[in-house]
Amino acid sequence: MLHENTALLLRVLSSPSAASEPRASLLSRFAQAILSTTVCGSLEVWLQEGERTQRWCFPPGGEPSSLAPEAEGELSERLTEALSLTTAAGVAPRGGSWTPDEVLLPFEVTPRVRGVLLLRSGPRGAFDARAVEHADLLALALGNELGHQQTQAALTERVKELTCVYQIAQIAAEPLPLHEALERIVELLPAAWQEPEATSARISVEGETFRSADFSASGEVLRAPILLGGQGAGWVEVFHAGCEASAAFLPEEQHLIDAVARELASLIERKRAEAERVRLQTQLHHTDRLATIGLLAAGVAHELNEPLASVLGFAQLAAKAPELEESTRADVERVIKAALYAREIIRNLLVFSRQSPQRKVEAKVDAALDQAIALVEPRCATASVTISRQVPATLPPIQADPSQLQQVFLNLLVNAVQAMPGGGVLEISARHEGGAIHVGVQDSGKGIASEDLERVFLPFFTTKDVGEGTGLGLSVVHGIVAAHGGSVAVTSEPGRGTRFEVSLPCSPSKESE
Repeated sequence: MLHENTALLLRVLSSPSAASEPRASLLSRFAQAILSTTVCGSLEVWLQEGERTQRWCFPPGGEPSSLAPEAEGELSERLTEALSLTTAAGVAPRGGSWTPDEVLLPFEVTPRVRGVLLLRSGPRGAFDARAVEHADLLALALGNELGHQQTQAALTERVKELTCVYQIAQIAAEPLPLHEALERIVELLPAAWQEPEATSARISVEGETFRSADFSASGEVLRAPILLGGQGAGWVEVFHAGCEASAAFLPEEQHLIDAVARELASLIERKRAEAERVRLQTQLHHTDRLATIGLLAAGVAHELNEPLASVLGFAQLAAKAPELEESTRADVERVIKAALYAREIIRNLLVFSRQSPQRKVEAKVDAALDQAIALVEPRCATASVTISRQVPATLPPIQADPSQLQQVFLNLLVNAVQAMPGGGVLEISARHEGGAIHVGVQDSGKGIASEDLERVFLPFFTTKDVGEGTGLGLSVVHGIVAAHGGSVAVTSEPGRGTRFEVSLPCSPSKESE
């Protein structure tokens, strides 16, 4: 009966839905059609692709099952048998073997995938040479259809992969923060794999982790390193839940995850370069503003110096006159005090604009810190501020003006104490790193609002109440540190305190010289 139903069975294989349905479904339809219309009692289909081997068994009236052979070489032995063995009844087409009870026929799906069709007779001795010829046609058709199906599946997978890479490129081109771009990309990855419903993805970069929806780290995993500057900075991983390693991923999917890792590395480097460009541009604008204000401050200071000196000199002379009444003398003393205060402001303006002379000698940072701490200790005791000092005595000396160095630290310490009206902890630290000495002053006060951080070094900018400061303290700090070839940075979190870090080179820079 096999030859009488060959046309029907070939129509089953060539149906329009065959190319798009899963392999197991196609084989099941093929087997059920044979078992229900021929004398075959059971059949098996064997497929081997590289080291991966699968066998589908279809017993009469039973549910089909798919399993890998216990012995890895079992299929190869069967295939060798099909290609070489003959029987007294004759030689099967294309080298297969057969008996009246069993037909063993090889077929090719692709150059890399081989298969065997094994048919067993229901009634004993039901197979003859004609039946075997028709079975051979079925094996050829099955191989062709499985090959066509695999080609279609591979094409579908390539389309999915290219779509994934294209969507990643689109996200990379958008002006998004890096974390938002990575969050969107990790959601794209599962859809690019052969079984999206069983796939989840994770991206880990320098301590940050991004996961796809319904993420699960169980099952088999594909991973590829994310390389930044030639160094490993993280991983992109795809997990396939509930599947054996041989069936979880296609060989091409390793190439896909490698491509995704390269795209992610490129995206991260571009985003970081863009952030660094914005930071440098902002810093350049800030420096340019400070330079302009410095020139203006220097001009104003020089213009005010001469008339202020006259006011102060004549006021001091008038205060020495013996015939002055006490009320008048008190007024003159107020004039002198105000003039001295104005002279101090002018001196600070000159320091900020780098117009005042410097006396650079070999100076010890820890000594300057100790002197500044000694000056603020009484005030700390009154304000219930605890000083935590972590300054090693082994810091190398630097070329600096000791008095100006002390003024920098004193201004920072006074500001820190004033930021903690209810008491707190004042942390002072120093370290030698990268050819420079870094001094940190950290308070536990109210902090600085983010919109004010960029203005703290501008002259006369202050958040203090009237009478508590001139707004020149941090400007002077910036001017002195810059004149010494160093830098000063500030970070703050409202409600949790502020940290200033001063970096001073261990040897004088050419610019400062």
